[in-house]
Amino acid sequence: MSLATAGPKGTREAGREAARGRWIPWAFVGLFGVMLAANGALVYAALSTWTGLDTINAYDAGRQYDRVLAAQRAQDALGWQTSLTFVDAGAKRGRIAFALANDAGAPLDTLRVRARFFRPTHGGLDKEVALARVAPGRYAAEVVLPAAGQWELHIIATTAGGTTWREARRIFVAPAETGTRP
Repeated sequence: MSLATAGPKGTREAGREAARGRWIPWAFVGLFGVMLAANGALVYAALSTWTGLDTINAYDAGRQYDRVLAAQRAQDALGWQTSLTFVDAGAKRGRIAFALANDAGAPLDTLRVRARFFRPTHGGLDKEVALARVAPGRYAAEVVLPAAGQWELHIIATTAGGTTWREARRIFVAPAETGTRP
């Protein structure tokens, strides 16, 4: 084997080898491009959809949680007895009934009672309804909600002296089509 015969043949084979391997860097570039596009789509979806925050200032609300616990202990110390029901009437309608009695079982009559409805998964659909006195210590209201499904019902009853009673329940409101819970 001499240099004259090995040179041209070796150069051709080396050129073919170089041509075969040129796509490898482009494959890496392509794979990274696909990865960046997918990550970009996920970042856009994360930033443009619901944040999941129920409280605007969640950090500050968390720092105030000791006050919430103290208020709950004070409420429990009152010994008041309550009854809260929500009767689903279908078609996004229902009736709230609330009764409140003191620790001796006497009905509490001079209350301002409000019901607040919060959607656990969607903001902007919240609704507040005032409950009317229907009997001593008993309050009720009819309500039509903007959407069917899961709701949080918060009752806030305030006495003339400023004492507040809070109670919360998770309820289900049937859609307009069926009138029953699936």
